[in-house]
Amino acid sequence: MKYSIQKGNLKMNGLVEKLIQRKTDKIETLLTHYHPELIDLKIKINKLEDKGIFTVQMLLSLPSQVLRSEKESKDVVEAMGLAFDTLIREVKKFKERLRKEHTYGKV
Repeated sequence: MKYSIQKGNLKMNGLVEKLIQRKTDKIETLLTHYHPELIDLKIKINKLEDKGIFTVQMLLSLPSQVLRSEKESKDVVEAMGLAFDTLIREVKKFKERLRKEHTYGKV
């Protein structure tokens, strides 16, 4: 999986880098049926100076779908974790739709 981070003038600490690596590995394991070169993740981190809030936006481009996540928090690590968790839930929902699990049990 390819990923790019757009962070403006923010400095990233080691904790954020480890979080990104761990969560991208988890997304890759969920999407093993796609070729890794076809998966593209764009991460955009902004800081609203007047409010002191970090905004994290993520776009996961798959061959058949684009999944999006956006979260904000006063802590960049928390915002990043929330955004990744939301994106992972979206990936799981997408896989359920592909397998048509939403139609199971309906008559």
